[in-house]
Amino acid sequence: MGRRKNRIIPDKIFYNLINYAMQNGDLIDLSSYIYDKKWIQNELKKAGFVDAEIYVLCQKIINIVRIDLKELKRLTGFTDKELSYLTCTSIRNIDNWEKNGVPLSIKILILMYADKLDLGPYIERECGKKMKGKNKGVYNKKKTKPDFEW
Repeated sequence: MGRRKNRIIPDKIFYNLINYAMQNGDLIDLSSYIYDKKWIQNELKKAGFVDAEIYVLCQKIINIVRIDLKELKRLTGFTDKELSYLTCTSIRNIDNWEKNGVPLSIKILILMYADKLDLGPYIERECGKKMKGKNKGVYNKKKTKPDFEW
């Protein structure tokens, strides 16, 4: 039996689902949203997704939206200093994220950098496929080399 081929979710659909989940935050709403929007359903079917994989994808997207900074740091193993360097922000911003929540784009960046963006078995993002083997980090000319190792 051969190895199963990965499913690639187009970025346009990924961000559409993420934004809808941010507004509603409910698994049932997100699943019904996919079935109401025929173009999303057609694109996912064209990419080879079956209904069970779509449901798993919805669960994983809800988990990404609900994750807080404490859980994000536990999952990735990053410290405040490493997160500050990765996102090119001050440690004070990181402290504010603990109180007010992490912006969604930063969550996705951190999870992708740490290879922890889990969308389900054999499912990956379109841009994740393009980034394989390349430097995925944020480059900041102003900062010097960090005093920690990746």
